[in-house]
Formats: sequence, structure tokens, C-alpha cells
Amino acid sequence: KQWYQRRVRGCRDEGKFTCKSTICGFHPRPIYDVSWGRYVATGCGDNAIRLFECHGSSLLLAHTELNAHAGDVNCVSWKGNLLASAGDDETVKIWSLDT
Repeated sequence: KQWYQRRVRGCRDEGKFTCKSTICGFHPRPIYDVSWGRYVATGCGDNAIRLFECHGSSLLLAHTELNAHAGDVNCVSWKGNLLASAGDDETVKIWSLDT
């Protein structure tokens, strides 16, 4: 995949916007949010949170938290080793990354 920057009058041309990696095949429903920290975290419509490790330009599945919420996971956000998630179950959860 390659994404191209659209020219806007008055903006200087800074080149192409290029996709470096794609996560696919791990989410059976829509992905609603992505947050990049030590891992790339995704919030999905299947109630799960998934963590992916970066290895060069590859992203490898490191962990899946099934039923992280009782409804779609709409938001994920890192703060250090803590991951906050919000879902359709009207809850916000704080997850600790145990290393």
C-alpha cells in the first residue's frame, strides 16, 4: 500500500506519505482505535484489545485480551506502561503492562 500526499495550494511539497507496515487478519470486526507505545495496541469491535510488537517493519501479535470489555473497545491510549481502554459497556479500564 502506498499513500500519497495531496497537494494543497500554499504548502510546500514534502514528498510521499508511504505505508511502512500493515496489520491485517487479526481483527474479525472493525478496529476503532490504535495507540503506539512500547507495543501497538488496537481496540476492536470484537470486545478485544490486541498488542503488537514492532520488529523492523513487521508487527507481530504479542497478546490478545479477549473480552476486555462487554462491548466494542472504542478507545485505547498508552501512558508509560499503563494502557487505558474505553468500551461500549460504559467503562474505562486501566491495564498494567507487566514486564
